[in-house]
Amino acid sequence: MRQNSLAIVAPYFGTLPAHTQLYLNSLAANPEVTWLLYTDDRTDWDYPANVRVTFCTLEDLRKRFQERLDFEIALPNVKKLGDYKPLYGYLFEEELAGYDAWGHVDVGDVVYGDMSHFITDEMIARYDRLGYLGHLAIYRNTEENNRRFMADSGAGFGYREVFSDPMFYNFEEVAPGSIDAIWRKNGWTTGVLYDHIADLRAMSWAFKVSQGYGTDAYEIFNNKNLVFEWANGRLFGHEEVKGGGISTKEYLYVHFKRRKMPLSKSLNPSRYLIAPDGFLPAPDAIDMACLKRLGHTKFPDPMWVKCKTASLKVRFKR
Repeated sequence: MRQNSLAIVAPYFGTLPAHTQLYLNSLAANPEVTWLLYTDDRTDWDYPANVRVTFCTLEDLRKRFQERLDFEIALPNVKKLGDYKPLYGYLFEEELAGYDAWGHVDVGDVVYGDMSHFITDEMIARYDRLGYLGHLAIYRNTEENNRRFMADSGAGFGYREVFSDPMFYNFEEVAPGSIDAIWRKNGWTTGVLYDHIADLRAMSWAFKVSQGYGTDAYEIFNNKNLVFEWANGRLFGHEEVKGGGISTKEYLYVHFKRRKMPLSKSLNPSRYLIAPDGFLPAPDAIDMACLKRLGHTKFPDPMWVKCKTASLKVRFKR
């Protein structure tokens, strides 16, 4: 990927998590990408040179978005901000001028590997969009592409209804009337990235990778003792496989879905493990003993408890 070919818009409001420096270090390891962070957290992090920070509030963004849209919009909370992600090419048009592509991401629950290994200039030139998930989607930065959120989705309502309503529509991903529905109805091209993403299932206590295929299918992998290793800008998943061996795969990023991830104080920031119990020091070798010891959590994750409780309530009501 060429320098300055991709800029990623990343708003985050509230207190950034304790592992934020590891997140920022993973951005620094991708110097060809420019990151535009909008936040109200003024913690003194060591921001890399390729991260441009704008300190502001959610209300500041609402006012800015309102100036770009000719109807009364709703942005009552951070959850609703997710609906606006596919509009960033239009809403941040001035900051994104000169880039070949722009993207939107999650901030608090992601760590990146080597992005250039998976996202190339050829892919950006070929597809109107790469990926379709809220935690990473990339759009070609053209005037036409950046206004396609205004097109018809076939759902019977459009972007004006979505952005004037305080309700969350999941416009960023796959839902009736969403940007994905618009893309599919109009036949615009999407390049898939899901084979390179470790999107961890919130309903699993241990790490299980879940993989959506748009509206067509959804798969949950039966990973055993899965642990991730971040090493000098590259991200690897190690897991036990049938027969007692170890499988290693390189990933674009790991998305641990709002899990509470404790941060070990003895961590080496240039090489560490991402395990169900948090960010841990990496041993000299990732062997079977390491996976068996660290590939499962000793305590239930609060997000797992929340999701499990919600699921049980739904079953009880039925």
